[in-house]
Amino acid sequence: MGVVYGSDVYGAVRKVDGTPIVTKFAMLQMLPLYPLESYYLYQLGPEKGTLIPFAGGISHQDIIGIPFARVNKLSVFAAYIRGICGGMILIGSMLLMGYIVGAMCPGNVAETGNTLAMIAGVILGVGLLLAIPTYIITFSTPSRERRIRSVCGRVLGIAADPAQIRKDEAVSIVAAIDALFIEKDIPRANIILGRTENLDPEVLDLLLVRTRAQIQSEGQEEPHESNTNRLLDALAMKRHAS
Repeated sequence: MGVVYGSDVYGAVRKVDGTPIVTKFAMLQMLPLYPLESYYLYQLGPEKGTLIPFAGGISHQDIIGIPFARVNKLSVFAAYIRGICGGMILIGSMLLMGYIVGAMCPGNVAETGNTLAMIAGVILGVGLLLAIPTYIITFSTPSRERRIRSVCGRVLGIAADPAQIRKDEAVSIVAAIDALFIEKDIPRANIILGRTENLDPEVLDLLLVRTRAQIQSEGQEEPHESNTNRLLDALAMKRHAS
């Protein structure tokens, strides 16, 4: 049996408008070993690497998305729990299959078979009971985060919160929006932030993305979190009025 080492994506959580948070792990076979980087995932590229039949090899998969500034703890936790549960489900299923095959063989000892079935059932049941909540609970996204990511998705094409991404990516977003403001002859962001009630929704979207990116690019949360709330309120009022 060959051994495959490389990287793969696990721990999908908090999916908003088609964009989940995932983590790239170093992996052995199908098991996640340790986290490398978390992403707002747009899509996965083709698998690459060198695999030799019966000998194993190295494999990795490109990730198209926006990288986090640091690994996402919820995604890492979900990946490990699901990995453990997956192993339990596999072992429980194999034991259950062994019980079924043994029950069909003549001369089987009933007590041994019943014990094996009970062990298989417990392992399989615990694995399922622990695994299912990780898919239900971790896909629930707090309302404010969902609203922020939905707005950012309209601008970036991927529902990512720029406040969580790498600093170089955040700096690029701020620069791109500033350049767009100049191109469209829109006053500077720090000027129009004071009169959000008179702005078009498209401009409010751009301001929100820029404000979230400033949290990372400038390394501070205030006053940008307060401005985020003002912009979300302004967008809600615009939608209600329309």
